[in-house]
Amino acid sequence: MQEPLLMTKLFPPAVRSDLVNRERLSSLLEPASLTPVTLICGPAGYGKSTLAAASLVRDEPAPRVAWLSLDEGDNDPVRFWRYLITALRQTTGQVGSETLALLQSPQPAPTRVALTLLINEIAGRPDPLILVLDDYHVISARGIHEEMAFLLDHQPPKIHLVLISRTDPPLPLARLRAQGRLREIRMADLRFSVEEAAAFLQRVLALPLTVEDVRLLEARTEGWIAGLQLAALSIQGVDDPAAFIRTFSGSHRHLIDYLTEEVLARQPSAVRTFLLRTATLDRLSAPLCAAALAGETGDSGPSADPQAMLDYLDRANLFLLPLDNDRRWYRYHHLFADLLRLQARTAIEEGELRRIHHRAGSWFAEQGAWPEAIAYMLAAGDAELAGRFIGHQATAAVARGELDTLSGWLSGLPASQIEDDSHLRLAQAWVDLFRDRLVSATGWLEPILDQPAADDSIDNHLLGEALAVRATLAFVRGDFVGTKADTERALTLLPEALQPLRALLLWHLAFAQRSLGDLVTAKTLYHRVIDLSQRSGNFLINLSARRELAETLIGQGALTAARTILTRLLEEAAASGWRHLYPVAGAHIHLGEIAYEKGDLAEAVVRLEAGVTHPAAPEMGFDGYGYALLAWVFAAQGGRAAAAEAIEQAETTVRQVAHPLRRALTQAQISRFWLVQGDLDRAIRWLPMEGDIPPDPRNEVFARMQIARSYTLLVGGDGESAARLAADLLPAAEACGRPRDIVELLLLQALAGPASDQDTLITRAFSLAESAGFERTLVDAGRPLAALLARTGVHSPPGRRLLSMARPNHGPAANRLLVEPLSDRELEVLRLMAAGYSNREIAEKLVFTVATAKKHAEHIYGKLGVNSRTQALARARELDLL
Repeated sequence: MQEPLLMTKLFPPAVRSDLVNRERLSSLLEPASLTPVTLICGPAGYGKSTLAAASLVRDEPAPRVAWLSLDEGDNDPVRFWRYLITALRQTTGQVGSETLALLQSPQPAPTRVALTLLINEIAGRPDPLILVLDDYHVISARGIHEEMAFLLDHQPPKIHLVLISRTDPPLPLARLRAQGRLREIRMADLRFSVEEAAAFLQRVLALPLTVEDVRLLEARTEGWIAGLQLAALSIQGVDDPAAFIRTFSGSHRHLIDYLTEEVLARQPSAVRTFLLRTATLDRLSAPLCAAALAGETGDSGPSADPQAMLDYLDRANLFLLPLDNDRRWYRYHHLFADLLRLQARTAIEEGELRRIHHRAGSWFAEQGAWPEAIAYMLAAGDAELAGRFIGHQATAAVARGELDTLSGWLSGLPASQIEDDSHLRLAQAWVDLFRDRLVSATGWLEPILDQPAADDSIDNHLLGEALAVRATLAFVRGDFVGTKADTERALTLLPEALQPLRALLLWHLAFAQRSLGDLVTAKTLYHRVIDLSQRSGNFLINLSARRELAETLIGQGALTAARTILTRLLEEAAASGWRHLYPVAGAHIHLGEIAYEKGDLAEAVVRLEAGVTHPAAPEMGFDGYGYALLAWVFAAQGGRAAAAEAIEQAETTVRQVAHPLRRALTQAQISRFWLVQGDLDRAIRWLPMEGDIPPDPRNEVFARMQIARSYTLLVGGDGESAARLAADLLPAAEACGRPRDIVELLLLQALAGPASDQDTLITRAFSLAESAGFERTLVDAGRPLAALLARTGVHSPPGRRLLSMARPNHGPAANRLLVEPLSDRELEVLRLMAAGYSNREIAEKLVFTVATAKKHAEHIYGKLGVNSRTQALARARELDLL
């Protein structure tokens, strides 16, 4: 799946031994004097790259310099960072391995998460590092500029960034200036002085020019290095250089045209032909030139031998720049290449240029350099062959996460061609899927999937990928039946070699099986995903599968096993630099959930706060869910203000959650919280919308939604509907083995159903809660529980233990556990009763009649579920109301 990299992009331009000494500028680029960011900015032909290369790699031993020459193809964010990290690894070893793995995935991690890993890894290295990005002006992708700004905002102190560009990049330059972190070398600095021009013309090019000639030429060109070089090439062989120098003037563009024509006119015919024909190639090598020019010329001499021609151009200083130390690959100076291409449009027939592009594309295809092959075929106008290449490479591009590149290729093809080619339809479907254009993606798939199953001509690989796309579409929509069916069939058709795609599909299948209630199969699949993603290096899927496996175990009551998985996940994430990924935030949240369920409220707070403040928590809505759980924990501790603040945070963050399952779970928690607080209207408002999740009781999320709904029905006085809803959900919860849900559903039926069934139901709930570790679930059932316990199980060992778990709820917090909380006046009466006051004395103290005192006492007995003052005081003490 890995696209070969152009290693020539990672070499600084070769520096001539007789280069003009520019100490006034080189001193600014000394490693010891570098600022965090250096911008070398000026038009083409001012020696920007040469200055950087000569200044940064001239010392022995050379400092660690990572160099990347950018081109138009690097506007894909994944491709950009892949090249940048590879450049870093040329000098720093294995830095960025995890970042690359996270980026190169069918469902890559958010780039900023991956960059955080990279930044931390660089920050931990002891040696200074210089990163040079040459030709940054070719980058137009807004996302890359935003990611670079993020890198600059969090730049490690030992890395220096050198940007070489023709224009100011859209980065926070003003802020960098204000912070003193930016050094700028601009056109006025880059232009040759008279002394430098003299050294260049007289010593380097050995031209017989007087001081006055040099001064005049420098004035005419305004110190523009490319103009001086073009002028020097034009002067060679001229009898009167001074007269020649006086003949030209004007703007740079006119000067370029004039001098280029002069330079070309002075070259042998074979050289001119070679220059014009090869100007269309982005980089040059002897084999490539031989293939691209085959059959286009019968010239003898240097043109018949591309290597000899390249050697000649290199020696003649004709703007040919070597790209590697072995001088196997070259490119023309960008300015010179632009001028040659303008000349070629009039000097060479369009058909011949297309043939050159076509042969170059074929040569690159033979080398396996598919991006270049596709680009040249598109330039040649051969959409059919370009489309074939794109179809061949689409899966690899998706697996690497290079969707912008794939989208760019497809945009170069006629729409009708994509519609008529199944492989291209599939490629477009992948692009639309990951751009959230779900309806469009579905439309591209239909003709592929509508073919008769008995059609032997169907490509199994193609069909398998189409099913994989449709399975992912179903997964995104929450159609887990469709996800399961398409994924299982896709896995039988896709080759084993497609490990990244197979890992993604198995992950989706595990979640689908879990959502359909088959937790045993889901756990087996999660283990397969963990193994496959570990082998294929997909750390994000690996951590996500482990987190989801733990979440599955929590629902089954295997809290200890889940805690072990989550603890190991956090330990490995900390050791491997993965701590900033969103599954780590989820792991903290789940550990907090387990601690709360086990009654360790202090540990729950620590874990939940680590989860909600994790930088990646918002990505899957873990922050909202965590804040809702924190509200429960704070309420259990008696912290009313902290609970109110946490639930407000949950309500604020859940509105931004895009993931429907996590949003529904959070809303159910918020609704339950407000119900316990006695605010039925608010609890109803926060119930999840039923249409958000497929109505399947096997789905744990749907069950949690309906349990919250059943509680609101019960508290709202519709016990019959609450009991019926609980009874409908119970068989699926029992069949799927979800003890937490079973405990609550039994409790709901006990509270809402016939009194004759209450003892049996509550005993079953107690027993299951105790064995599965969900005792806190019973306590948090809320206001109805306290009265129920008083009538049924308060004196049983499980009942006493459950009430002891609620003991941190002092005063008002415990009062909210009652079916109907005691009013402030009733609490005053209760405290006076505990102090030994009679009804008459209470009436006198609180200034109302004895009848009113008796009425308050009756209300207190009813709310506490008792029949006498003695029982009321005992019950109040058990609830810590006194």
